[in-house]
Amino acid sequence: MQCSFLTRIGTSIVGMALVASTIAAAPPMAVRIHASGLQQPLAITHAPGDSTTVYVVQRLGKIAAVDAASGAVRSLAWLDLTATVRAVGDGGLLGIAFDPNFQRSGFVYVYFTRQPDSQGTLMRFTVNPVTRVPDPASGIVILTHPRFSGGHNGGWIGFSPLDGFLYMGLGDAGTGTEPDPLNSAQTLRGLPFQGKVVRIDPSGDDFPLDAARNYRIPASNPFVATTNDPEIWAYGLRNPWRCSFDRATGDLWIADVGHDLYEEINVERAGHPGGSNYGWKCMEGPVCTPFGSCGPCPVPGLSIPTFAYDHDMGHSITGGVVYRGSAIPGLVGSYVFADWSDGKLFTLRAASAGGFEDVTSMVEPGGSALLYTIAAIGEDAAGEIYLADWLRGRLLKLVPRPAGACCLLAAPWCDTRSVADCLAAGGVYRGDGTTCDASCVGACCLPDGTCDVLIAPACLVAGGTYQGHGTTCEGACTTSPCMGDFNQDGGVDGSDVFAFFDAWQ
Repeated sequence: MQCSFLTRIGTSIVGMALVASTIAAAPPMAVRIHASGLQQPLAITHAPGDSTTVYVVQRLGKIAAVDAASGAVRSLAWLDLTATVRAVGDGGLLGIAFDPNFQRSGFVYVYFTRQPDSQGTLMRFTVNPVTRVPDPASGIVILTHPRFSGGHNGGWIGFSPLDGFLYMGLGDAGTGTEPDPLNSAQTLRGLPFQGKVVRIDPSGDDFPLDAARNYRIPASNPFVATTNDPEIWAYGLRNPWRCSFDRATGDLWIADVGHDLYEEINVERAGHPGGSNYGWKCMEGPVCTPFGSCGPCPVPGLSIPTFAYDHDMGHSITGGVVYRGSAIPGLVGSYVFADWSDGKLFTLRAASAGGFEDVTSMVEPGGSALLYTIAAIGEDAAGEIYLADWLRGRLLKLVPRPAGACCLLAAPWCDTRSVADCLAAGGVYRGDGTTCDASCVGACCLPDGTCDVLIAPACLVAGGTYQGHGTTCEGACTTSPCMGDFNQDGGVDGSDVFAFFDAWQ
């Protein structure tokens, strides 16, 4: 779906523009299976004002409603467009976005490739306020656009939290062996929306005589009043998979799948005027390509990626979201994204707050390979993060990593950490949620016959015998005395006779 032709080169990380390439320390976290039984999930979102449900787009044409708390999947599809969607090649049901005023309007938008010609189609449905599911009869076509039948589709759609307009990230229709065959990503006229980010206002209609264009053009779009298509917001993209808005700042994050060399991320900060050319197929990541079409390279005015990594680190980026939840406080403000083919999860921060980190081994310390074929990353109403496992039809959730007291053989002797980190350090894990208060001390039988409650290393240094974590001195170090040593002074003599008679007086 988003795989690119695979080659490998040297340098792994390129930090550019707004993001540093330094390694940061991510907070303890893990992934767990939240829901299963899905079919090729590739987009995740929530409805404004609804904290109970996560909606998952499935490529073949259905949208599933998943309980945010339990992970239960509603037995019937929330919306079924299988008769309308053509899921051929990279096509299918690809995107979903709820109207920012959903609680009032009931509008939900979907993007797909249609039957029978794979044309890109944006439709709007109205959710019934009683049944809380879309009315199939309410469907209205907002936009259709011609596209090459094969190759990259992209298909992400989303509303900006700042301007309220609908953005669409669309692929160039190219493949790994045929890069952008029509040079769509650099073509600005004739409605070739492939290789672009498009911005429209679906609340009105500037084209009443055109059934394929039922929307307005925002007056602030960069190509308004030019000979170029006014819907275009940005161009020069290969396969934007996926994009997202930071709900706190309004920044737009665009992950673009690479070809031979680099995977890249482009960030448009809030207030960006649009019109950026991100280079494809003139450039891939920070380097020029051999494909021509742009003249001498680098081309003046191209926007280099905010961040890129090469194919020593991964081969097919899956864009994510900036974490704004509360369950993992140390993650707030970090962009969380994945690599589809290499089964990796990454975090990225603005330069002022840190940098880049591969957190794969942290979130999967057991090597269970949950992270392969992650096709989408989304968030629920609370800002918690979910990941779509495309191949196995599962919805994963990013959660705080369980931690507890770890008894160590060297300072700090006891520390709160995950079970994986504890075992890796040669420690003894005392259980999830335990603390270091008395967790790693126990009875120590000392050479002089006394008993003291110590940490294990201190007991061994003193020549004692450690009785185990959590033990006490009550009876821990007593031994069976000699029968004649009645006064238990370590010897048998006349004083034991007197001690015997004294006991019977």
